[in-house]
Amino acid sequence: MHDFEPLLELTLPCDEFLADWSHCDRMATYLARQVSYARRDPVYSSNLLSSALNELLEVVFRAKPESGQFRCCLSRAGSIDRIALSLSCGETLEAFFRGSINAASGTGAMERYVTALLSPGTLDPAIGLFELALDYGAQFKLERESDGQILLTADIMLEDLP
Repeated sequence: MHDFEPLLELTLPCDEFLADWSHCDRMATYLARQVSYARRDPVYSSNLLSSALNELLEVVFRAKPESGQFRCCLSRAGSIDRIALSLSCGETLEAFFRGSINAASGTGAMERYVTALLSPGTLDPAIGLFELALDYGAQFKLERESDGQILLTADIMLEDLP
């Protein structure tokens, strides 16, 4: 078990986050820059973390969570960065996240990812979870918080430490 050190937390109303697609990229870039200062190569680490965080934020954006507070927390334990997103969500949206995490993390994930990527029509809202699992080796966890929100956690290793 890892002891994660909190690095940065951002909380905002969900409707403000959902007001503009570009918020995903802007938030990801800002947050990644703020927490990558202590890495061996801060610019490289910031770029990777920003990309990973952007994918996760875009999944949430596409899923259109309910109103309420949206919280993004970044923490670290050694070489593992943790992205934790807390959001309001009903049973249908929670089922979407659970099913998507299982699909992205299980056997056959690459085939499901390619199928989703090449399918005509609207992009699968879970595509970012596949990319995080397959490109970054993300380990996901989803749990219900005491306030009724869900907490979606992605642990990724962007840098091997000696």
